[in-house]
Amino acid sequence: MGSLLARRIVITGGGQGLGLEIARCCVRRGASAILIDIDAAALRAARRELGEQHCATFVCDIADRGQVAATMVAIAAGNSGGISALVNNAGVFTNDAIEAADPGRASLAIAVNINGTINITDAALAHNLLCRETGQIIFINSSAGDPLHTGTGASERVYAATKGALTGYSKAIEGVAKGTPLRVTTIFPGGMDTNLYVNAGMSVADGHNKPWLIPPSRVAEAVTFVLELPVDTTISRLAIGPNL
Repeated sequence: MGSLLARRIVITGGGQGLGLEIARCCVRRGASAILIDIDAAALRAARRELGEQHCATFVCDIADRGQVAATMVAIAAGNSGGISALVNNAGVFTNDAIEAADPGRASLAIAVNINGTINITDAALAHNLLCRETGQIIFINSSAGDPLHTGTGASERVYAATKGALTGYSKAIEGVAKGTPLRVTTIFPGGMDTNLYVNAGMSVADGHNKPWLIPPSRVAEAVTFVLELPVDTTISRLAIGPNL
């Protein structure tokens, strides 16, 4: 396996939940975490926890192309050798009940899960932000977007559609990377015990401590496993969930 020592990892949605857990794993292995999140307070707390010498933060709404472009320019200016990896983690959950209570939720899911991920990835490629020799792009998708998974409920139609679109986009990026050292991986986790569901409007009882939820640390370890692979090895897809 390779090492994350001195590597620079950009993580969207990095101020909280799975993104912060991935950052913790990366920093423990010697990497620097570059966190992008819409929540300024969460980013400040993350930077205090991880240590300013190991962490840089950028407040950015990834659904806003202008904000993304400015953020990528700032990251490029502070990392002249490029970044080692982009972890596309930011996302929002929705379902029929959530959308009934919040009519704008479906549009938000589309804006963040699809458009936001495209904005960040396209900008990173346009600015040649990824190291030519060791560059990696990891997409955190969902079992809802896994073409080999058939368990998505009908009440999650919009969410499943956003994750299915992300699957198609990540395959297209694999095509872009073909013949280059850039490696692309899509990870399809099942439900995780983060605040993803509670933040979407579900109750604490429904969004935590369920047998079908896995600790985010399990998925973070899978991400760092992929990041530590030798440069001549890649994993295209990885599905992870509870052993029920």
